[in-house]
Amino acid sequence: MRMQIQGLATLQIVLAELPKRVESKANRQAVTAALTPIAKAVKAGMPKDTGAARRGVTKKVTARKGSVTGRVGAKRQADKSKRGKARVPSRYLHLIEKGTKAHGRHPGTKGRFVLRDAQELTKAAAEAAAADTYRRVIESAAAAGGRM
Repeated sequence: MRMQIQGLATLQIVLAELPKRVESKANRQAVTAALTPIAKAVKAGMPKDTGAARRGVTKKVTARKGSVTGRVGAKRQADKSKRGKARVPSRYLHLIEKGTKAHGRHPGTKGRFVLRDAQELTKAAAEAAAADTYRRVIESAAAAGGRM
């Protein structure tokens, strides 16, 4: 999902005047704040079989060479076991999202499209959270004289 923030040109001018460290911090915190409502919506839409998929939803922010990327996905560690088998959410999140076809004696499942729906439903809230975080970080940096 790409986001558009109102007043982005003004924001870029203000961020350019601040030290790189503050700009990087603002970007990381804004992406983290934007991912929070999306992750909550994904967790709310997950099935409740063992709860491993719900607990396995996580957000991750990566910053490299001036760009910040965030994702909402599944943990790669085993959470709980069902009938003695470890449940690793990253191994079956795509099956919850897109569903499965009928095979053998299995009737198949319909996709829940949890990730897509969460993204669409929380887009405005995510943009607002990012904009609010940018404003907060910039105001605190300005109050501190650019030292953070």
